[in-house]
Amino acid sequence: LHTRSRTGEDLYRVTVLFRIYPVQKGSIIKINNTEYRVEHIGKNIFLKDVKSGEKKHISFKELKNKLIIH
Repeated sequence: LHTRSRTGEDLYRVTVLFRIYPVQKGSIIKINNTEYRVEHIGKNIFLKDVKSGEKKHISFKELKNKLIIH
């Protein structure tokens, strides 16, 4: 509860953080000359090596330094 209106109704406030990232599910990211496909985006970005199938995850901070191929 934040406050009440003049008519006596309870008023609430909500804050939402919305970020747009340059990747989406299915995007290709190149890390150390290895291409990874984005499998899932949550708190981290979950990747799968295109050639070997090896799974890996990186943080959004780490993504800033990587080449995004799409």
